[in-house]
Parts: sequence; structure tokens; C-alpha cells
Amino acid sequence: MEIHIALHETLRTFKPKLSASEVANRANVSPAAISQFRHGERDLNVRSLQRIINALPEDMKQHFFGRLFALPVPAAWSPALDPTRFMELSSAVSFSNIGQVLAEAGKNMMSAGEGVSESL
Repeated sequence: MEIHIALHETLRTFKPKLSASEVANRANVSPAAISQFRHGERDLNVRSLQRIINALPEDMKQHFFGRLFALPVPAAWSPALDPTRFMELSSAVSFSNIGQVLAEAGKNMMSAGEGVSESL
């Protein structure tokens, strides 16, 4: 799935929890830039995309990555979801360096201990 579609679906799915404007504010990106990106009207630079992903709460990040790579969305982040796996998947779906950005975001989530579930 294309990145802008995955972001659009994630923001639409979680709109009652966190609006696109709130994500834009947290990521220090203009709401117009996010709107145009998610509707395929413009591209974002890698740093802006990374800030947007890092601004998402854990469950929204899981949904985004799940949609992006067509993975089932897990109940909680699991160490079994190795961030390096995202890099492997990224080359399979013709992403260039965005795989590295997403892997870095995953590593940041793991090092922060966000959402790690002992029950998995």
C-alpha cells in the first residue's frame, strides 16, 4: 500500500481519538501539508514523514505500519515485530529510503518500550 493511503486510512480510522490537525501540531507540520499528502496531492520530505509517524500514539503507529505493509494489525507492539523486518518489506514494495525511516521509527518505539506486551 502507498504511504499516503496508509496514513489517510489511519487518520480516518482514529479520527475520534486524534484528529489530523492534532497530529500536524504534534509533528510541527502544517495541517494543509498532511491533508494534501494523504490525498495524494503532494509529497512530504522524509523528515516530515518521520515526525508525523513519531507523533502518532502507539495504536495508530501499529495501524499505520499494518496498513502500509498489509500486515494484520497486532493487539500490541511485540518484539516479534522486528523493525528490521520493515526494511526487508520496504524493498519488496519498491520503497527506497523510506524503509530506513520506518525502521528507525520502529527502533525508537522499541527503545522507548512503548506498547511492549509481555503476553505476546
